[in-house]
Amino acid sequence: MITLAGFLFLAGCAQQGSLEVLNEDEDPIFRRARDLYARGMENEALENFLKLIQRRNGNAPESHLDAGNIYLKHLRDPVSAIYHFKHYEALLKRSDREDAGERIELVQERIKAAKKEFAMTFDAKVYKDPLERLKLLDTIEALRSENELLKRQLVSARTRLNEPEENQVAYQPPVESVPVRTLRADTSPRVEPSRPEPTNTEAASQRRYTIQAGDSLYKISRLVYGDGSRWREILNANRDVIPDEGSLKVGATIRIP
Repeated sequence: MITLAGFLFLAGCAQQGSLEVLNEDEDPIFRRARDLYARGMENEALENFLKLIQRRNGNAPESHLDAGNIYLKHLRDPVSAIYHFKHYEALLKRSDREDAGERIELVQERIKAAKKEFAMTFDAKVYKDPLERLKLLDTIEALRSENELLKRQLVSARTRLNEPEENQVAYQPPVESVPVRTLRADTSPRVEPSRPEPTNTEAASQRRYTIQAGDSLYKISRLVYGDGSRWREILNANRDVIPDEGSLKVGATIRIP
């Protein structure tokens, strides 16, 4: 059992190593894409070129070049063509190919052709100045590069989420120390606070009002409370002076509760 597991482990390592050292032109996906391109099946070929670019994390110069050609010549998408042409140029500048300089000049001519194609796709009435069109192209290219970066980050995040749970480190929020307060039960009998009866001094401090000509309980209530509907409170507090609501006497003093 151990021998079989060791054999499978070594085989897996060998397969992974072969994928890492496999040249782009030797990759089956690249050969299939080139074959489809030669047979005039541009859409299917482009799909395979893009698949290989993603699989090799962008390190696929020939696939970038062919994808750029398809976008420019067949799909009339100069922005996508420029994106792949520039990636091809950047990879060539880091390579040790003897013909890198010649190929860089070639792809730069294709970038110029793609920019010219882009400029022709806009209405001259809207973008009269060619510089405005080029600025717009730079903006679109920047957005396209940012979009591709976000895609790669999303793929990386999904890969991490699909890892086995034992390989993931669960996030543990920091635990703050909270002082613990010990509460003691109060066994003493609960005594309701006594409410003192109003004294004569408090009764004397009540507001008073002298009835004026034309007053009514409603008018007085609205004047002192701001609410005329409380006139019955005034009546009930002054039954000794006002037997009913129609018995107001000018000059009489009443209490305002």
